[in-house]
Amino acid sequence: MHLVALIFTLTFLSTYSWGQSASANGEDPDIANAIERNLPKIEKGAKDARWKALDDLSAQFYRKQRRGNPLRMQTREQVCKRLRTQFLQSKDDAESAKLRAKFIEVIAMYGGGVPEAQSLIIDTMVQGSPALRRVVLATIGTSEVAVAGDEVYDKILELETRGILPHEDVPFHLSRANRGKALPEILKRVRQVRDRRAFVKAASALLDYDSPQHVSEILRRSEELHLHESPDLEGDSLYWLNRPVFKRFVEAAGDQELKAAMHAVEHGAPVDVSSVVMQRQLYMHSDPYVCRISIQHLRKVAGEHSVPLDHVEAVLKDRLLKEQDASVLSVLRSELDALAIINRHRNIRNK
Repeated sequence: MHLVALIFTLTFLSTYSWGQSASANGEDPDIANAIERNLPKIEKGAKDARWKALDDLSAQFYRKQRRGNPLRMQTREQVCKRLRTQFLQSKDDAESAKLRAKFIEVIAMYGGGVPEAQSLIIDTMVQGSPALRRVVLATIGTSEVAVAGDEVYDKILELETRGILPHEDVPFHLSRANRGKALPEILKRVRQVRDRRAFVKAASALLDYDSPQHVSEILRRSEELHLHESPDLEGDSLYWLNRPVFKRFVEAAGDQELKAAMHAVEHGAPVDVSSVVMQRQLYMHSDPYVCRISIQHLRKVAGEHSVPLDHVEAVLKDRLLKEQDASVLSVLRSELDALAIINRHRNIRNK
């Protein structure tokens, strides 16, 4: 009993003094309190209590990061070292799998720049179980203080070479590990890969860079690979297009790029570009194809918050009086008939 009491007292004093020191050094008191509250449970509690304490500590750290108040290195260093010790002492069995995964998640999320944390996460990624590897890959680079960097980047490529990590998943993980270094590699894959699913994953990772200038190349390769004819892809073949980036691309697109953009819209791009169509008056474009797809797109989204149905109908009626191209006239008449039906149904519902 005396030994247990002594251990508890030493643990409490160590945590209390750390919390006092953190507060004195300007650490957020919520974090100091979370550490003081949770570390004894993590180090001495039962499995469920340890998992809940880890989860609470992680949530407190996450809130602090989101408020734009980054965690001090000293805080992360001390906590990650103690969590690493507990992870290494835990049993590697099925009963402890959930707890071990939570340890790895928290250490990966807040161990960036902490040597002991970085080495543990890299070792786990390379030598750990598939379940722990998935946790690592889902967590690296998710915040400014998460484990990431060149060594992680190189290990991801190593896992791909060894056949442990599927080729299609690599671009996303590389961008998390080292965003700047990954860009040329992702671009190379977008330009060269022949597998459709691998291309979609690489293109999605590239669009995450929020760069409209890459959309033209992505659309060109999408047509080369006949993605609109891809039954092996889930849902619409262009479901993965980044909506804000694609919309900005259409806003600035030249004539050739517009044709590629409208081809994407025609074949399932889940993007509402009606406001751009109206602003640029693409329903009056000199290219009949751009004109036709713009008109069809306006009818499709008419009545939604972006473009009122009555406004679309008025614009298309005005265009009908001036249009001379037979193919465009046919589309105009068809879409105006569809709008009239929509209007009738709306009026019946409103009675």
